[in-house]
Amino acid sequence: MRTFTLALASPPSEPVIRKAIEGILLAAARQPDDGSYFDKNTQDIRHLDDELLLVALKERGYDSVVAMEDGRLVGFTAFQKHGEEWHGFVHFVPEQLEGRGIGRELVSQFLSYAREGGAKFAFLWAGDERALLAPANRAKMEHFYSEAIANNIGLPFTVKAGTRPGEVVLNV
Repeated sequence: MRTFTLALASPPSEPVIRKAIEGILLAAARQPDDGSYFDKNTQDIRHLDDELLLVALKERGYDSVVAMEDGRLVGFTAFQKHGEEWHGFVHFVPEQLEGRGIGRELVSQFLSYAREGGAKFAFLWAGDERALLAPANRAKMEHFYSEAIANNIGLPFTVKAGTRPGEVVLNV
């Protein structure tokens, strides 16, 4: 059975899963892509010990939607809350698990959490000026974006395309 949670807002109770998620978030914070928005926005907190760094990330609106299946981590979407906008910036499903709908469900959960959290807009990628996605990841995210707009990607609410790259308008 596949379940979803917000890693920092409601961490999973299983210690092994929680540690794996924390490890992913800490690795991303300690070694961000050079020059990315995340790199610039976390420079002043990277020196903190792990526990304080996780608290600082949460205070700055960072979190991730985590997919677990049978007690193991099978994918995640990391994002940052910017008031009425939520920006997804890392989407990951292991290659050997691709094609099982995990990525689609992660995107759907991300958009649902954003809407529930009061966002009016969500970005499946943070635009070329903020983050660069690898070409393969970019193609996948553009596919999910098209599906979300055209078919609602299994959402119980309607979304529409925004005016900026990767933007999904919520609460329409």
